[in-house]
Amino acid sequence: MSECASKGCGCTTEPIIQPTAPAPLATGSAQAVYRIENMDCPTEEALIRSKLAGLAGVAGLEFNLMQRTLAVRHELPSLSPVEQALKAIGMQAVRMDQASAEQTTKLSIAKMDCPTEETLIRNKLGTVAGVADLDFNLMQRTLSVRHANQVLPDVLVALQALGFEAQVVDTAEVASPSAAPGTTPTNWWPLGISLVTASAAEAVYWLHNGNHWSVVVLALVAVFTGGLSTYKKGWIALKNRNLNMNALMSIAVTGAMLIGHWPEAAMVMV
Repeated sequence: MSECASKGCGCTTEPIIQPTAPAPLATGSAQAVYRIENMDCPTEEALIRSKLAGLAGVAGLEFNLMQRTLAVRHELPSLSPVEQALKAIGMQAVRMDQASAEQTTKLSIAKMDCPTEETLIRNKLGTVAGVADLDFNLMQRTLSVRHANQVLPDVLVALQALGFEAQVVDTAEVASPSAAPGTTPTNWWPLGISLVTASAAEAVYWLHNGNHWSVVVLALVAVFTGGLSTYKKGWIALKNRNLNMNALMSIAVTGAMLIGHWPEAAMVMV
């Protein structure tokens, strides 16, 4: 039971009047049924009613608080406005009458290998209408998405906006226990060059007892050979208002270079 039910939060203790038989659908209208797990008292019903009643195309709302369901009679070509309105007020709505129309697609994402990237993807796909559930496997770099039909292109576009190239894993490949998604081999040369030049920048700095043009050059080589991917990921995170580790490292390195701490900037990026 939700916090509203356990603590009250304005819910009355009066008996809940269940809706009678649903009114017949008007010509040209349709009905969608949602289960809303955190809807269980008249306070939440009033909140939802006030939010959805003003939507153009919504003809009627029928609540069943005992079963936590909401039937929406509408004349809309798409239910995205309804689902976005429910999400905007924190309601976890799951479409019930089209459960059979949902499908699960497994995606292989080569650049997804840490919880920071999982959080970024989860926050992005959480805003895509029609996405019901996400299941991450960071070891295999795969993501299983449970979604409504015709939503997969929107999912792929959202992932591409984050800089992730996703490939649909074939169903037969998923079923085969011997099948494993390919991993991109690590290119160690840029990291090695970055480590050597960062160490050289530190050594030259101490040799000259301060900054020297060679220190600046070595530090820039270290940052750009080993840190371009970090800068790219950091910029994407900042655009999506997510201060993850890549964003914080990018800010720290940029700040160190601006105040003239070149060896420190190189070492942080390495």
